Amino acid sequence: MKKHKKRNVVILCSVLVVLGLVAYLALSGNDNGDGFMQGIRDGMREAQNQK
Repeated sequence: MKKHKKRNVVILCSVLVVLGLVAYLALSGNDNGDGFMQGIRDGMREAQNQK
């Protein structure tokens, strides 16, 4: 049970890191919605690769 909970924490942390990265890229890059959506897609792809 403890091991499972620790894994959830790791997943949560990685998700937060990805979201932070996406937000940073979206804000530092172009301001249009397409750039933001592209950043989210890239973040999702990175999250999938981490598994």
